[in-house]
Amino acid sequence: DKTYYGCCDGCKKTLTEDESARTATDPLTKKSVDKATATIAANSAGKVLYFDNKANFEKYRKQQHAGH
Repeated sequence: DKTYYGCCDGCKKTLTEDESARTATDPLTKKSVDKATATIAANSAGKVLYFDNKANFEKYRKQQHAGH
């Protein structure tokens, strides 16, 4: 009952068959998150990051700016 997006038929197949392709690790809490319900962001290098919620994203962003 969730929607996942892929760029091609290969991605669609992977998302359907490989449960690990539908999850990521929240960089703030290090907990597993479902990509379909995650808050999605990108870092300065263009890497996609998945957060459990917007509050975790905001905390992570503040930590990153404090380190500069």
